Amino acid sequence: MSTEKGIYKGKNEGSFEDEKSVKRRLILEGKFPEIHEKDFEKRKSVSFWTRRAEKRSEDLGETTGNLDEVLRVNLPDNPIICTMGDVHFGNPKTIYKRIEEEVTAIKNCPRASVILGGDLVDGFFWGGATQSEQSANIEEQYRFLGTLFDELKGRVIVAVSGEHDSKWASKTGIDPYVIMGEHSNIPYIRGVAEVAINTGKQRYDFVIAHKLRGHSVYNATHPQIRAGRELQGADVYCGFHNHTKGSSQQPIRSFGESRVVTYIASGAYKRSDDYSERNGYARQDLKQLFGHALLLDSKNKDITINNDVLEGIRRWG
Repeated sequence: MSTEKGIYKGKNEGSFEDEKSVKRRLILEGKFPEIHEKDFEKRKSVSFWTRRAEKRSEDLGETTGNLDEVLRVNLPDNPIICTMGDVHFGNPKTIYKRIEEEVTAIKNCPRASVILGGDLVDGFFWGGATQSEQSANIEEQYRFLGTLFDELKGRVIVAVSGEHDSKWASKTGIDPYVIMGEHSNIPYIRGVAEVAINTGKQRYDFVIAHKLRGHSVYNATHPQIRAGRELQGADVYCGFHNHTKGSSQQPIRSFGESRVVTYIASGAYKRSDDYSERNGYARQDLKQLFGHALLLDSKNKDITINNDVLEGIRRWG
């Protein structure tokens, strides 16, 4: 007999709603938490308010994608880590064939995993766009996320949110990443994710975010290098957002020894958009687009970069 807390709506199969889903639904409907205290006006102590706020924070925390500790992942020997972000599904200028090719390649390679870097959908709230300007309406974009998460189930190391995703959530009250992530058991983080990947005898520490602070017209990995100074100690700093692809590796001197740090700026899946065309950005070539593949050595602390996911999987997988 199940001991899970929740509500039974009827006798039919699938009528059970678990406690976390109930809380999320009530929060989105503006009905939770409700206050039923008697003599409410007389209870004005600091401890009354702090405890109530703490309880609400705990309840809200159960429905959001926040993580205050390092995410630890165990992978097989010599794993291939792919990056995929700024897909912008729904945008008329997204290269859809490439999405299908990469998802298929990752699914068919036992050693391949993927980091989802946000802005997987375009939305229509960002920049004043409407559904009429999209190649997929908002429901289709939502369903694409569900399909993507299902097909990559068991292969996603972590998913981080982007501004297009966050804009969607703030306007609709629904964060599709939370719902899809729970359905497919995918860790979902807002902000900066710290991930420790264990493979063989080695551990590789990753710092991952959709948008890392900083930007340079001369160096595509400037935000990643800055993150390495502000959040020190990681082996890989991986960011998205700028639609400027780049990678670099640099030996860093620590006290008494040195180590090599890898910086990854993942590319977008569209050559241009209305914003870039209005602001004088050149249309990007295919080599400037899409994600990277990283080969992690399980015996020695070494990372090999391939600037093309499909080529990396073909070569190493």
